[in-house]
Amino acid sequence: MSELAEQLIEEFADKDYAHAYMEEHGNMLLAAQIKALREMRGLTQNQLAEMAGMKQERISALENVEYDAWTVKTLRKLARAFDTGLQVSFVPFSKVVMGVVNVSRDSIEVTPRSEDIEAFRRHKIILSGGKWTAIDKNHLAPVQTLVPHRPVDPKKSWQRLDQIRASDR
Repeated sequence: MSELAEQLIEEFADKDYAHAYMEEHGNMLLAAQIKALREMRGLTQNQLAEMAGMKQERISALENVEYDAWTVKTLRKLARAFDTGLQVSFVPFSKVVMGVVNVSRDSIEVTPRSEDIEAFRRHKIILSGGKWTAIDKNHLAPVQTLVPHRPVDPKKSWQRLDQIRASDR
């Protein structure tokens, strides 16, 4: 297990510490994501501010890791300006720990809706294990039916291929 994950698990035994840590981490992550998405789209703070119906000074404040007055209304404006979805939800701390240890530039960059939907169209939606899953059709392995080279014993409901002698195959 990651040293950071182990450390957080120990430290999160203290409820107040766990919540304070996650508030600070959340502030930092949102600020970093806003800046990364703005840069990814080649926007200046002024351009993003105009698109989100805000002032440039507000965008500058939102990109500051010390900012801590987030509102869902503001985040919705930014999601619309970035042409992304916004998901706000309550999650178990174990999921949060994994989010902390796996944070990277790639994990905070989000493709705009039009590009994402176009790529998503190339997926096949299947029901697997009681949940709907999207699978990239371009990366599916071809499935071939196994056909034994000798008759299957009708008295057995199944036979393991590794138990069939090589000379019988």
